[in-house]
Amino acid sequence: LKLLPGVSAPTLRTAMVIPMGGMGTPLMGPPPPWALKTFNTIKYCVFLVIICAIARLVIGVGSLFNGILNLIYATITGVFLLKDDPQMSGCYVSILSVCSCLEQCGAGLQCLLPFTIIYGMAALFDVIFSFIPLCRASPWNHVGSLLFSAWLLVMVNIIVEIVAAVLTWRVYKMMQAHQGPNVSPGAPDYYAGGGQAYRQPPAASAPPREQPRFEAFGGQGQRLGS
Repeated sequence: LKLLPGVSAPTLRTAMVIPMGGMGTPLMGPPPPWALKTFNTIKYCVFLVIICAIARLVIGVGSLFNGILNLIYATITGVFLLKDDPQMSGCYVSILSVCSCLEQCGAGLQCLLPFTIIYGMAALFDVIFSFIPLCRASPWNHVGSLLFSAWLLVMVNIIVEIVAAVLTWRVYKMMQAHQGPNVSPGAPDYYAGGGQAYRQPPAASAPPREQPRFEAFGGQGQRLGS
């Protein structure tokens, strides 16, 4: 299915990779408090990518198969990463009810690195196989046309994918280094295995007061007979 003249269908994307654990230090549990705002931004990026994937299917950017594949990877990868989000948890449960085997793939913080890789590769393929061919058709000379709408849609899609990939990469690196606004390096129980609750490092205690040392024959006494 190709509705845009002069634009070749993009080459088939790489096979979708379901988020898997086992890369680096395992991260489990819900996002720590300092990352909630970033995860909220990532959630909106996932929503935008899904909307763009649906719009690209409607407009006819590329082949039908690639459009469906875009929608599947954007939905499943985002839902698995954001399974602890109240708005995404229901979608996560629904996906598992349809295909329970995906439960073994890992979810939540385990998807940080796979999400970064998948969205980063998706942005790269969109640039090579969709954006560049559209630019060759000079869509800016046809403002208001279907061609211009497709070019603008793909550009927005690429920008959102890059933003989402960068945000998840930053969170992943910060958590791997055990760092964050409220966490000092080397803090214990930092979501590494077991899914333990987030804990701030104990406050540094005041240094003990130095006790005077005893020195033999160091005092002053009184002489006998004086």
